[in-house]
Amino acid sequence: MKTHSKNGHAKFISVPFSKMMKEAQHDGPYSHKKGLSTLFLSIFLLISPAGKAEVSQWYYENGTVSQPTHSNEPRNPYPVFTSSSSDPRDPIEPFNRIMFFTNDLIDGLFLQPLSKMYNGAVPDFMKTRIRNVLTTLMHPVVFGNDLLQGDFEDAGITISRLVINATVGVGGLFEVAEDWGFPYQKKDLGQTFARWGIGEGFYFVIPILGPSTAREAVGRVGDAAMNPLTWTLEAPLAPIYGGSNVLEARADVEPLLEDLKANSVDYYAAIRTWYFERRKRVIEGYQDELLDTPTPDDEE
Repeated sequence: MKTHSKNGHAKFISVPFSKMMKEAQHDGPYSHKKGLSTLFLSIFLLISPAGKAEVSQWYYENGTVSQPTHSNEPRNPYPVFTSSSSDPRDPIEPFNRIMFFTNDLIDGLFLQPLSKMYNGAVPDFMKTRIRNVLTTLMHPVVFGNDLLQGDFEDAGITISRLVINATVGVGGLFEVAEDWGFPYQKKDLGQTFARWGIGEGFYFVIPILGPSTAREAVGRVGDAAMNPLTWTLEAPLAPIYGGSNVLEARADVEPLLEDLKANSVDYYAAIRTWYFERRKRVIEGYQDELLDTPTPDDEE
């Protein structure tokens, strides 16, 4: 949706997710020609003055999109994703846009078809079992970040979860610890760095892996180093484990990506805004539905 502010700058907002979910169900298969066209269009917009847009913070509440008029007006904790072709956190935007749409083209040719096949062929019961196992295998990384953040109570919960789900939960297939009062707390090294006061650095799109910041990129390398499976798994288990993480994450986020692609005026900027909002809530320690749609970079 496109509106105009009083100063004449264009402002873009996406439609509510409930509408986006319905419309995404009617989308046809991904077209690589469309991906190439979008790439060339994005390059054109980069050099065009009309490609600049103002960022405004809109909110979704009670089924409508609105912009609070008073500073003390209650706000929904989930800002509707705004879209802008200019963001001070993205100083290398021309490179990022080219890399983003290159990744999108690769995704459309390989990951998206596989994720659609996975979602369509694998029953929800089995997908839940797979997700539970992958989550259990990440507990050593969560435990390490609990300690680095000084959250010793959470560290105890994480160890308890690992033991309970690995034994009573039959190798992590079943989520038993949650029912016993040991909730899962998402932790990663990017969050740890943020709590240490390290700035996020500039935004950039990593080839194949997707959106990140300088801080998060270093964090994901550290998380991989903390994961015992990085050092113990060998072929063919190592690529199976890595591929399972990527496929499960991509399949989980499939509806969101389709919605943003179909309804956002600027797909690149919408993904960038979503990434920053999601990482902000991870760092603040929220455990809610916004965090249940991971991007592949959160699952390495």
